[in-house]
Amino acid sequence: MLALSRKIASHDLFIYSAPLPSPAPPGLRARRRGRRPGIFGIPPCACVAARIACGRLPAPLLAALFTVLFTVLALAANTRPATAQAVDAVADEALTLPPGVLRLSVSESDTRYSDRYGTGGLQPLGYGLSTDSLGVSQLPILAPLQSSLRALTQDPAFNLTLGAMQVQSSIRVQMTPIGLDIGVARRLTLRAIVPIVQTHDEIFFNPNPGGKTGNVGFNPALAFKNALAIDTGLFGQFTSASASLAAALAACRANPGHAAYCPMLNAQSATASALISQSSSFASQLANVYGGDGHKTGIIVPVDSSAPWTAITRRFHSLAAAFAHFDSLTGGPGVGTQGPVGAPPIGLGDAQALLTTSTLGLGFDSLQSVDYAHLGDIELGATVLILDSFHGSDSARFHPSGFNYRLSASGFYRLGTGGILPADALVGAATGTGANAIEIHAASDLLFGRHFWTSVIVKGTMPMADHISARIPLGLGEAYTPDFADQFVGRTLGRTIVAEIAPRYTFNDYFGLSADYQLIQHSADQYSGIVKLDSAVTGFGPVTLNANTLGAGTASTEHRWGLGLTFSTLASAARHPSRIPFDLTYLHYQTITGSAGIGGFLPKLATDMVQIRLYTRFLGSGGAFGKRPKAQ
Repeated sequence: MLALSRKIASHDLFIYSAPLPSPAPPGLRARRRGRRPGIFGIPPCACVAARIACGRLPAPLLAALFTVLFTVLALAANTRPATAQAVDAVADEALTLPPGVLRLSVSESDTRYSDRYGTGGLQPLGYGLSTDSLGVSQLPILAPLQSSLRALTQDPAFNLTLGAMQVQSSIRVQMTPIGLDIGVARRLTLRAIVPIVQTHDEIFFNPNPGGKTGNVGFNPALAFKNALAIDTGLFGQFTSASASLAAALAACRANPGHAAYCPMLNAQSATASALISQSSSFASQLANVYGGDGHKTGIIVPVDSSAPWTAITRRFHSLAAAFAHFDSLTGGPGVGTQGPVGAPPIGLGDAQALLTTSTLGLGFDSLQSVDYAHLGDIELGATVLILDSFHGSDSARFHPSGFNYRLSASGFYRLGTGGILPADALVGAATGTGANAIEIHAASDLLFGRHFWTSVIVKGTMPMADHISARIPLGLGEAYTPDFADQFVGRTLGRTIVAEIAPRYTFNDYFGLSADYQLIQHSADQYSGIVKLDSAVTGFGPVTLNANTLGAGTASTEHRWGLGLTFSTLASAARHPSRIPFDLTYLHYQTITGSAGIGGFLPKLATDMVQIRLYTRFLGSGGAFGKRPKAQ
């Protein structure tokens, strides 16, 4: 589609800047992975959270379990007056860490989608691979066969079809970003994010439903010698019968007394001549489809009892009966009563064979459920604090009053370490964009009194040019692109701009509630490269491939919303430096609406995420947020 996932490379989930899996580089191997063991020793409550998050639990159950967890934590916590910045949360990018403080974060997100925005608005994920009729429009290599069958059936409007193709797809992406933030100076924090990604695409493939929607299928002569002998022998039968009748007709015309049947044969000479001409044409057309007379055995032939098979069989019997009439006069060899052998309807195994072999020049990977596991795109960067009404004071931050603000700028270099889908993949979700990029973020926190604060963030991603192997579609929206279209092309993914606002409410020193809205705009991806191929390569005619068609419809706009709940011990650790400061967040967000162009691919996703962040001091003495002299 598009292969299903061909367009995914352009879109980022922006879970801590970790990209949503999309088309992957060659070499990404599909495989199943077991659950990863825990890496870091963390507080008991965090262990419970991680085990729940890492388990493959349905989202509603996951949410319910975390509601119970947060309730227990609430009952265990000392209730103190609300302190707005005591409870950090997801997307608090404006915050820089105190010098010498290290923050380790581990998240687990579960993203699901089975619909996407693109051609015709919101469509099922398998829409691009589904069709009411798989024929010449989708597989141009079948055009010569269709022309031969039109001549053979004497139906100029005949359209061959392998049948309807029903494809349903549901994708699940499990991402584990591991982040490390280091406070270098009061206004400078270094950041690194390494995401580990597993994707699963659950596929339901039903070709030619009920075996009644296709009129052509695999030639049984390829598997059965008797069928091969019958089909290839038809040309010889018609050739022999035509030659015998032509010889008798020529002899009778030259000498009417040549044989007793000559008067009757001469009286029907026009009919006999027409029969010879028609049978010669019919035999040649049969050889083009079924084999014989030096032609290869046909791979695809009409299905038994289908309309084209019935028309061919009817024509065969008509010519055979005409020869029988003349052979009764001349004693000719005649034509047998067995016409061409019909093919069985296309089934699942046949459809997979057509897609995965070179039979029709496709050579795709199997159209079935597939898993990928790989690193995502790694990010390295830094955050610089520009404005800060707290002046670096933890005490002022944890016990705010009146209006306060903070403004920071972040820069990231994204390494294209994520895997994109191989060119021969029809389905699947990759683990990253596979493209290096520069990201620039501007984030501001605005605090109003002791309870309410909000973050306003703007992000820009500018990918760098690279080259990948991809199948260039012969036309917009083409799904079943032939193997000869696999070319090395230039690629520059489109720029992405994200505007995000996250209002938050802090209940006390431990709990905070947050909402989140994102507007994500992605400009069209650009691909370069023009390749000209002749008939010897394509099998049906000259073709000019323009790689720019790969970027068609990739510009998109998406609106997301989310809700989160955070439990934090930062304020408590500031009062008691011996305690371990950490925060635990549960977040749910999903696509509200979106749009993409013709042939585009924008997933309508829903994500549940759990994140734990641990703070510790690696330079100096005391806790991560212990008492320190006020910054001057």
